[in-house]
Amino acid sequence: MLFGSTAQRILLGIMVSLQVLAFIIPASAVRATLLLPIVLMIIDIFKKESPAENIKKLLLIGLAFGAMISGVGLIPGAVVNPLTIEFIRQSTSYQMYYLDWMILTYPISILMTVAAWLVLVRVFKPEINKLPGGTTKIYSELIKLGKLSPEEKRCITILLITFLLWVTQKIHYLPVSAPALLAVALMVAPVTGITEWKKVVDINWGSILLYGASLSFGGALTSTGTAEYLAGMFLSLEIVKSILNSPLLAVAVITLFTQIYHLGFAGVTSCHVTLVPLIISAGVKIGANPVVFGLVAGIASLFGFILIVETLPNIVVFSSGGIEGKDLFKAGTLLSLLAVPVILVVVFLWWPLVGLSIW
Repeated sequence: MLFGSTAQRILLGIMVSLQVLAFIIPASAVRATLLLPIVLMIIDIFKKESPAENIKKLLLIGLAFGAMISGVGLIPGAVVNPLTIEFIRQSTSYQMYYLDWMILTYPISILMTVAAWLVLVRVFKPEINKLPGGTTKIYSELIKLGKLSPEEKRCITILLITFLLWVTQKIHYLPVSAPALLAVALMVAPVTGITEWKKVVDINWGSILLYGASLSFGGALTSTGTAEYLAGMFLSLEIVKSILNSPLLAVAVITLFTQIYHLGFAGVTSCHVTLVPLIISAGVKIGANPVVFGLVAGIASLFGFILIVETLPNIVVFSSGGIEGKDLFKAGTLLSLLAVPVILVVVFLWWPLVGLSIW
C-alpha cells in the first residue's frame, strides 16, 4: 500500500518487505514462502483485467530474487553467511560480528535489490498499468486479517529481543546462534510461549546435519592444508596469477567465476564449502587480503539467478507453477552480470572507508 498500485511499485514493495523480514526471519526460503500467497493474490487481481503473463513473471521472479538478495546483508539472513565467517576465522583469525557483517555487506544487498528491480521491470514489461481497484483492494484484504492476537504480539516481542541481542553482539560476545536458541526457548515457555514443544522438534534434521557436515568439510579443507594445496595448484597457472595480481580484475573474476561455479551445484552450501576455503587460501598465497577474497566469494555464492535448482527461493516460487526455467534464465543472466559491477563498487569504494582493503 505504501508503494502504490502499479506493478512496478508493487514489485518494489515486495522486495523491500523481504529486506525487512530478513531482520527477524533468517531463512530465505521461509521469507519467500510467507509472501508467496500474498503475491499470488495480487496476481489474481491483475488477471481479472487481462491474462497479465508478464506481471505474473515479474512479481514471482521478483519474490525469488528479493528473498535471495535479502540474505546478503545479515549474518542470519542466509545459511552460508556464518560459514563464510568461520572459514575466514579459521584461516586468518579475523573475527566478524553481526554489525561488522552488516556494515560491510548491506550496501551490496541494497544495490542488488535496485539492480534486480531495474532488470525485472525491463525484461517483463507489465501489460496493465495499474492494479484493478488500486490500493483499496489490498487494504480491504488486510482488514480481513483483523487485529494482532496476544500470541502474535508475544511473537513480535520475542523477535525484537532476538534482533537486539544480535546487534549488540560486540557487547556480550554471544554467538549468533545463542539469541536464536533463546527465542526458541521463549516461544515454548509456559508464560511467553506461542507454540508447543512437539511442533518445535518436528523439524528437518537432515538440514541441520547437512549444515554441520558442510562446516566440518570446509574446516577440514583448511586445517589439513588441502585448500592451500589446491590453491597452489590453481595459482600455478600463469593466467590465474596475472588475474589475481590485479585487484580490480581479481574481485571481478571471483564474483563471476563463483556464480558460474554455482551453476554446477543444486545447493548453495555445496558450492560454498568447496570453493570459499580455496579462494581464501589463494588470497593468502598471493599476499592479498584473504578476508576480502572470502567475503566476495561467500556473497557471490548466494547468487543463483539463472537456474531453478540453484536456490530454495527459486524452487519455492517455481512450485507455484507461474514461471518456467527460461523466464528465470532471461532475467537471471543479466542480473548475474550486473552483480560484478555492484560488488566492485562496494569493495573498492565502501570497504576501504570502513577499514577493509584488498591489499
